[in-house]
Amino acid sequence: MRRRRARRERADAEVVAHLRNHERDGDEAELAAARAAEARRDRIAPLPPARPTRMGDRMHALEHRVGAYYAVPFTAVWPRLWLAATEADRGEIRTAAGAFEASTRLCGWGLLYAALACATGWWPALVAGAVVVLAAWWLGRERLFALADLADAVVDLRLRSVARAVGIAVPPGPVAPATWRELDLVLRRRR
Repeated sequence: MRRRRARRERADAEVVAHLRNHERDGDEAELAAARAAEARRDRIAPLPPARPTRMGDRMHALEHRVGAYYAVPFTAVWPRLWLAATEADRGEIRTAAGAFEASTRLCGWGLLYAALACATGWWPALVAGAVVVLAAWWLGRERLFALADLADAVVDLRLRSVARAVGIAVPPGPVAPATWRELDLVLRRRR
């Protein structure tokens, strides 16, 4: 985690440097470079790393963004969002969750190969197990990131429906933070 934190800090410093150059010179190339640096930084971790793995950091970033932007805890609103989501939304989430689960099963098979190698001393099983575990880890990370992005999109697309369903008037267009705080109060009352 320490190395990831240091890499993210360097990437964040690069973003800041490009933005300062853009503000000073008005150079559009610096703005484009800042956006590219932001993308690289966010691939390392959307927020400063606080979890042992990148997957944990990505899920933490989802919870943090929803809490910071909408002032409602993701864990409190997700069951209601699931009910407010369309069948197409749910299908996309199920597909992404199924792909992540397949990665975890693949990792389990890799660990079984490694256990076979330890039990029998047959080294090819250890090599196969290591390759399978590494592939499952890489696939799992990418699939979890996709799942988090979909969950994030469902929040953005369906939170108004949840607010309306619990009796909060949500005007079209930008929503005042007070509306989301009111939704948070309603959700907390029902816990």
